[in-house]
Amino acid sequence: MSNQKQAGGGPLGKIKIGNAIYPILIGLAVVGWMLWRDFNPEVFADIRFSWATVGWLCPAVSFMFGRDNGYIIRIRVIISLCCFSSFSLAILYSS
Repeated sequence: MSNQKQAGGGPLGKIKIGNAIYPILIGLAVVGWMLWRDFNPEVFADIRFSWATVGWLCPAVSFMFGRDNGYIIRIRVIISLCCFSSFSLAILYSS
């Protein structure tokens, strides 16, 4: 393991930053263009926020946190990873 760190032969050492930036920029440009092309302000004028909306958003967010905590616990039990590694893997798993 220490030989890889000294030689720079790890997986991150092989990635060029330009090769990672170009797909991100292309994806953001396509999403921006699609939003600009299909944006209709009249659709958003019909959306109303009330206390009932906030009341339903709170359980939705808490259920999302519960789901992610369930993923983390399952990963920790099955694979025996530490908390941070389990969290990172759960975030990648749910994406």
